[in-house]
Amino acid sequence: MTCSEKERNALLSFKHGLADPSNRFSSWSDKSDCCTWPGVHCNNTGKVMEINLYTPAGSPYRELSGEISPSLLELKYLNRLDLSSNYFVLTPIPSFLGSLESLRYLDLNLSGFMGLIPHQLGNLSNLHHLNLGYNYALQIDNLNWISRLSSLEYLDLSGSDLHKQGNWLQVLSALPSLSELHLESCQIDNLGPPKGKTNFTHLQVLDLSINNLNQQIPSWLFNLSTTLVQLDLHSNLLQGQIPQIISSLQNIKNLDLQNNQLSG
Repeated sequence: MTCSEKERNALLSFKHGLADPSNRFSSWSDKSDCCTWPGVHCNNTGKVMEINLYTPAGSPYRELSGEISPSLLELKYLNRLDLSSNYFVLTPIPSFLGSLESLRYLDLNLSGFMGLIPHQLGNLSNLHHLNLGYNYALQIDNLNWISRLSSLEYLDLSGSDLHKQGNWLQVLSALPSLSELHLESCQIDNLGPPKGKTNFTHLQVLDLSINNLNQQIPSWLFNLSTTLVQLDLHSNLLQGQIPQIISSLQNIKNLDLQNNQLSG
């Protein structure tokens, strides 16, 4: 099956909003089937399901930039959007992305976005994977929108500013399916005990590295999840003795405590 004219035109509008210095869109044409275009994947009925336009290191392509067109809203079956490692410098994350109701995977990592993370992303109830890591100083005025992402399994907010979000642990622990949480370089300066019961029943990876904790390793951290496989606390000015309760991490395979002031 070939893609519909409506979806082809939506993709062409998306293309026209972008600067493409390597001409990777050269085959995106109204004379061809959009299901055959590089970066576009369709299902067996010709509906556009995925757009993968990340720019990996060593790629022959240069980074995309420009404006992300709301024409993407015409792609009703789109479940994967990957625009990572591009150059949307000093522009906000478009709030209309929160209306892509079928989206299960959204990756905007290392793409230069700045400003407030739009609360509309909390409407993506089918989202399993959200990576907003290492953009330009993304701000979070509150985290309540994340609590609506009940299907979320992977979350990366690395490089975002969380130092004013004292309730981040309570909000994120309410995500029932979360298995990976990456909060590297989020300016977290206090790792106080959780207020109330946490629900990290499936958490396997927790990355809190390169923050400003400047405290002893809290013993409650090792009771946060019995399923932890990886815990990264490096470069946090942690001090004092490594607590004996660390032995309760029965499933741990990777434990990183380097570049702190620990003893024991």
